[in-house]
Amino acid sequence: MICWRKRELPIEPPPNAVAAAEAIRKILAWVEPTEETFKKTNQDAKLFPSWQETQLLAFIRYVGLYVSDLKKSYSSNRVDSLAQALRNLAELDVWIEFCGISVENAKRFFDDMARDIREVIETHNKVHLHKHKTPYEGFDDLRKVLTESSAALQITNLEGRFTQVSQAAKEIGRDLRYSSMYKIASKYAHPTSLLLSGDSKEQVLMDRFYDAGAQLAYSCAITIQNTITKRYPNFEL
Repeated sequence: MICWRKRELPIEPPPNAVAAAEAIRKILAWVEPTEETFKKTNQDAKLFPSWQETQLLAFIRYVGLYVSDLKKSYSSNRVDSLAQALRNLAELDVWIEFCGISVENAKRFFDDMARDIREVIETHNKVHLHKHKTPYEGFDDLRKVLTESSAALQITNLEGRFTQVSQAAKEIGRDLRYSSMYKIASKYAHPTSLLLSGDSKEQVLMDRFYDAGAQLAYSCAITIQNTITKRYPNFEL
């Protein structure tokens, strides 16, 4: 296990692309061994229920995926995809910390999977109904399968709204940091007038997004490790 200290995410100090590259190297080297070791450790002791093991493994995997996106986008001088990777890491950092606070929070986020699927099914049916004037023929069957699967996973309130990331950020006292970073990155992640009209490849902007993304990934990795070691104090890679 790598012993990292959690870094704050300053807005004003100049970005450090060299430090960011080193952090990214460490994180990419951390992903696979952590995933495999955690899977084996929990397979033997089962201190995390299966749904939470699945959630933590997904967190680990997506930290690696988004860090890879960050690295590739910076190397190819693509500020739009760099900003998208930064946004993804900003959201992931919130969810990892939110879920690490309590089992209740983690289960709440896990249960949102079913509510997300419900919205996808309903949206598909809405479009089909608009185009063909009849409901999608498999709609009722899909809803039935979803309802039965949700009951098996002890997911309650299937008809409720999913927890928005902005709400989760507020609950953990990170709403200003999250919303500020998300808003700025969104100006470059989408084909906005700013992106299409400006000099979006200015190096200091690329460096700042790269450094901020590395720090977010660093934060994600530490929180994941802390969540695991709460139940496995001797967890080592």
